[in-house]
Amino acid sequence: MVTIDRRFARSARLDADLNGTPPLVGYVLQASVAKALTTLADSQCDSHQGAYTWTGPYGGGKSSAALLVANLVAGAKGNRKIARDIAGDALSRLYVEAFPEPKGRWKIVAVTGSRTRLRDAIVDAATIALDWSSAQAADYGASDDALIAALIAGDEAASSGTLLILDELGKLLEHEALEGGDVHLLQDLAERATRSKGRLVVIGILHQSFEQYAARAARDARQEWAKVQGRFQDIAFLSGADETVALLGRAISAEHPADAVERAALVAEAVA
Repeated sequence: MVTIDRRFARSARLDADLNGTPPLVGYVLQASVAKALTTLADSQCDSHQGAYTWTGPYGGGKSSAALLVANLVAGAKGNRKIARDIAGDALSRLYVEAFPEPKGRWKIVAVTGSRTRLRDAIVDAATIALDWSSAQAADYGASDDALIAALIAGDEAASSGTLLILDELGKLLEHEALEGGDVHLLQDLAERATRSKGRLVVIGILHQSFEQYAARAARDARQEWAKVQGRFQDIAFLSGADETVALLGRAISAEHPADAVERAALVAEAVA
């Protein structure tokens, strides 16, 4: 009987799984993902780039990788240990360097995209993560500038920075395209993150490029969206065929009946 390991049967949901260990336990860090995570950390160490997109196909492990990064950067004690065991010493040390903690632990604002305004989605997630009051959420959500300033400030007295992860960013982009909105908030986030001296890091997770989500928009609009993505350092998430085969091998298990050898012999004899 062939069965699928339950660990591989569910997809990660970043906002719901951030503080739970099950999605990390048993996680397999593929070499291509480790390379992508190394690229991000190197850029953060070298230049405080601050703004990144991860682009890759459905089922490529981007959400699980984001969960790993979130726990490397700011996980609870037990979760951070699991994340570091998965990442290994070299990658774990690199993330300590890329996300230093001079003023305390980083704050993670995890957004899972849906058909809603980008600003509203970020405000809702940040209200929970940064413990904003209703009045603060209303004030910070009144403009892009106010929201970004609040994300950079975070809990400045007790936090070293804010990591904003926009999972399923494509759904938010699709909503903006359908409603005739724009993506200047993303442009401003990228520009301000780059100038924040490492206090704000933004990761947007996509299945395709920005302008493809605006395929039905006018040419000028598509070009504008492409320019906005140019503010982000794009990191490709593409697994090799050998990695996919190895992962399938881990996911699939089979129980052989006691008389499997005898049955195989009978089949071989009949075929012969």
